[in-house]
Amino acid sequence: DTRVARQRLAAQKASVTEKQGRYRRLLALQAAGGASAQEVEAALSDAESALAALTDAQMSLSRMTITAPLGGVVTGRFVETGDLVSPGRILFTVSDLDAIEAVLDVSPKDIFKMVKGMPARVQTPNGWVKAAIKRIEPTADPLTGLFSVVLSVPAGSGLSPGQALEAQVQDEDIADAIVIPYEALKQIGGERTVVYVVAEGVAEERDVITGGSYGGAVRVLSGVEPGERVVVKGSDRMFPNARVWVQEDK
Repeated sequence: DTRVARQRLAAQKASVTEKQGRYRRLLALQAAGGASAQEVEAALSDAESALAALTDAQMSLSRMTITAPLGGVVTGRFVETGDLVSPGRILFTVSDLDAIEAVLDVSPKDIFKMVKGMPARVQTPNGWVKAAIKRIEPTADPLTGLFSVVLSVPAGSGLSPGQALEAQVQDEDIADAIVIPYEALKQIGGERTVVYVVAEGVAEERDVITGGSYGGAVRVLSGVEPGERVVVKGSDRMFPNARVWVQEDK
C-alpha cells in the first residue's frame, strides 16, 4: 500500500544521504593519503546503488498515486482500498460542479420553438435558478424520437450529476418569433448582416439583428416583419434593387 511505499521511499532517501556523505569523506581522505582508491571506488558504487534504489522507490510510489485530469468532486467510486487494478479500469468519477449542464428531451413539435440563448429556469434544491439554452442537438434520438436540448446552469446551483430535474424554457413571445434559413443571411464587410426582402419583384436590402439559432435556421430580432419574403437561394450574389422572380410552391 502507499504507507509502505512512503516508508520505503523515506528509508531510501536516508540511505542516499548516508552513502553520498561517506563517499565524499573518503574522497577527501584519499586526497590526504588516508583512504585507498579501492575504498573510494566501493563507496561510490554504494552511493550509486542507493540512488538507483531511491529512483525505483519513487517510481513505485508514483504508480500508486492516482491523479485526476481535472479538479472537481468525486461523484462515483468503483474501487476499494487494497484492490489490484489494471490500466484502463475506471476507479472514480470526478465531476466539475462549476460547469453543470442539464439535458432536456424535447418533442419534434416543440423543438422548432427553441433557439440557442433562449432563457430557461431549472428547479434545484435551493429553488428555481436561471439557465439558458447552450446547445440543441440537430438530430433526434432514433429510439425515442426526441431532441436533446442542453442548458447551461450556473455554478453553486446544488445540482448533482445524474440527478433528475424539472426545467422550463421561458419565452413568452416565441409564437411571434421570426425564423429564417441561415442561407438568407449575407455578411457585408464583416460588420453588417443583411437579408434581401422581396417587395414588388425587387430585392430590398435590410440590416438585421439575429438572435439564437437552431440547425440551419436563425431567429431574426429586427429587420424583417412577419409575412415578408426573403431571398434564400443565391442571397450571397444578391444586391439592392435586383429583380426577383418568386417561384410559388405547388
